[in-house]
Amino acid sequence: MNTHKLSRRITPLSMLFIFLWATNPSAIGQNIYRTPAQEAEAVISRFTHGDMNVKVHIEPASDNQPGYTFHTQADTLFISATSAVAACHGFYQWAKAKGCGICSWSGNRFVRPADISTPSTSAASPFRHHQYFNVVTYGYTMPYWDTLRWNQELDWMALHGIDQPLMLLAQEAIYRQVFLSLGLTEKEIDAWEVGPAHLPWMRMGNISGNSFDGPLGKDWHQQQLSLAQYVIQRMRQLGMEPICPAFCGFVPSALADHFDVELDTPQAGTGCRPRAATTASDPIPRFLPKSAVVSSSAGNSILARAPII
Repeated sequence: MNTHKLSRRITPLSMLFIFLWATNPSAIGQNIYRTPAQEAEAVISRFTHGDMNVKVHIEPASDNQPGYTFHTQADTLFISATSAVAACHGFYQWAKAKGCGICSWSGNRFVRPADISTPSTSAASPFRHHQYFNVVTYGYTMPYWDTLRWNQELDWMALHGIDQPLMLLAQEAIYRQVFLSLGLTEKEIDAWEVGPAHLPWMRMGNISGNSFDGPLGKDWHQQQLSLAQYVIQRMRQLGMEPICPAFCGFVPSALADHFDVELDTPQAGTGCRPRAATTASDPIPRFLPKSAVVSSSAGNSILARAPII
């Protein structure tokens, strides 16, 4: 196969990554029982241990600027906001102003104040998006977060007004699907993968190869897929817009054994191991040259074959 044909097959990788997450019926269409207002009330209830009467009304802003208004009546706090995240953030601002609660990575505290009354207060963010996470934060211990830990983080995010988190869960599972569809073997892909704690540096092309506590294994990929579907569902229930990755060009060295293409090696000073490959399948960081991936044609063959994860 020549380089041009390879480019037609590789180019849709970025489309595929987004497609699989954005169109997954398991991640979107199932198990959504709450309205945005109910989701916000659920977050607030967990934070307050059910000690507050809070009623939330969601009305998206015409200019897409996040904002909220709150006021009290009798023993109830009423919050009108542009999204579930804005409502949660509005409540948290009320709680901090009252000195009755804090939500942190070290733990939460909330004590209902004797007097919850407060004048009507409104606020709007000057920014449309409030981003969170980066590639490296998805390493270290974060790959081992379970559903409980992710729920804690999602509640923290909502209360702090985060509405555009980076979403990298299950990225390698999707890579695996794509590379298998291109003819690579499980063994060849295993030789490329690193262990969970090192994933950020593989994703950035700094390292590769199962000598870094890899490979990940089928059970890991399936667990990550299930977790990703759940986390994205919760993000969208809250009105968040997760940022999913596109294809950045890093591939298993074995790709050169299947296609007529010469893979590039990152240069010294980029954070990778500065040594030359000894064979085409040597698991040092390799990436497709620009000429192999930049193409105006849309190779829909991968999208047509790829399973909906």
